[in-house]
Amino acid sequence: MNAKFKSTSLSMVTCCFGALAMLCLQINVSHAQGLPLAPGGLVPGPGIPSPVGGGPLASISIPFASASFTGTLTSTVIAGDVSNPLGGLTFTYQYSITGGPDSSGGISLGGFLGILTDVGYQVPITPLGAVPPAFENRSVSGDNIDFFFSGIPVGSSSALLVVQTSAQSFGINTSTVLDSTGSPNVAELAPIGLPGVPEPASAVFVLLGLGVMASVRRFRK
Repeated sequence: MNAKFKSTSLSMVTCCFGALAMLCLQINVSHAQGLPLAPGGLVPGPGIPSPVGGGPLASISIPFASASFTGTLTSTVIAGDVSNPLGGLTFTYQYSITGGPDSSGGISLGGFLGILTDVGYQVPITPLGAVPPAFENRSVSGDNIDFFFSGIPVGSSSALLVVQTSAQSFGINTSTVLDSTGSPNVAELAPIGLPGVPEPASAVFVLLGLGVMASVRRFRK
């Protein structure tokens, strides 16, 4: 009886430790974050299950074109991402190549001057066949964050690129889709950091006036 009791107790303890370990693993995974990227820095990946929680403040989808390809960039700003260790807004970017003979090797995002950032890409990767970045780097000034790929072919897209920031406000800035024959610029949502970046409302009205705003979704409490 004692041996049986001890065996049962040991099994219960083992199960409890196993459940606790799984719970800790789930907590760690659900709050995983990107790698810090300081001005002049370079980091690989990583894949992160982020953003977690919160909701979108705004999202825009803007087309672009060069001599080599055409495509669309969708950028979104999210408030309340609990996996963001920097306490600010989280920005996501995803671009697709919809036509043309060539693939794209990357994208350079502007507007991060004076802002703390963590970077990564969302996993699981969607849509099926989307391409994760090989690495990311940040310009010495800190204004640009670049995501580099082995190549995004026609008919495919990047993984969802995630930039967690310390920024408390956002506006419109410019990104560049990398192309050896002439890289096209495209509007994006980005943080407001140091002076010189447009205010959110005025920037949105400018885009509306130019007719390039595809969609804006406002988060309502």
